[in-house]
Amino acid sequence: MTLASRIRRSRRVIILALAVVSLLIMAFIISKPDLAMKLGAAATESTRSRPSAFFDRTLDFPGVESDTDHLVMVPCHGVWKQPRKSSTKLPGLAFSDWVAGPFLEGKTDILLKHITEGVRRASEDPSALLLFSGGQTKKAAGPISEGTSYYQLAEALGLDMSQTAVEEYARDSYENLAFSIARFRELTGRYPVRITVVGYEFKRARFEQLHRPAVGYDSDKFEYVGIDPVWGEDELPDAGELEHAFLPFQRDPHGCVEQVLLKKKIERNPWRRQHPYAHTAPEMKQLLLACNQR
Repeated sequence: MTLASRIRRSRRVIILALAVVSLLIMAFIISKPDLAMKLGAAATESTRSRPSAFFDRTLDFPGVESDTDHLVMVPCHGVWKQPRKSSTKLPGLAFSDWVAGPFLEGKTDILLKHITEGVRRASEDPSALLLFSGGQTKKAAGPISEGTSYYQLAEALGLDMSQTAVEEYARDSYENLAFSIARFRELTGRYPVRITVVGYEFKRARFEQLHRPAVGYDSDKFEYVGIDPVWGEDELPDAGELEHAFLPFQRDPHGCVEQVLLKKKIERNPWRRQHPYAHTAPEMKQLLLACNQR
């Protein structure tokens, strides 16, 4: 018998032996149902021991390497279009540079105040992370999120952006808060201990009395900073707030069934975006998907 023949024969013997051993092991496990259950439980526990259920395992590592535990959030109210040439010296001041509701005409300075106050609050606390929150809500603006446009405007204003990021899926004030908490978890690997929201004063009650308890934060860990524009004599700053926002959210804290709230969500999602936070902030999955249970 040649050497090559001996090698081939030895390989066949080894393969046959391995197959026999595998069959014997499988037969042994099948005959011991308790052992099979323990092995399955061990495999499941190994998967559960991972920090979170990300799509991409590389995202297990947080993007903010610090003791960050303070969320500062600015809810956005339009998309700044970053014009090539603005009609004003101060970026963001001209209403024509925005895709926003008509109520902001002549009052875009309030958006700049929200941005600068948010940056200031974050810069005063080394443990803070500022998020500009708002999705791709305007068809006319293209697939640009409100949050990203605020970030770009803050850069154009020359503000310090070292503690700033964006949340790009929120469609209403409740989602501004809930999604920003999830985005904070996504970026830092933890949830905020404290939350500061910088927005309109006339929306204070909505955030403090409805949205805060809906996401489960204590009042002593939550601060709302209200800044309103200068209103005209014939203007009512809270016109429609009670009927179209506060009362519907009071009846429907997560915005699942009230038609006025659902209509806004649909209209403010022309690009059919879907947030990933149920996966990247798995501890919030039940809260984030609350409407799926209705």
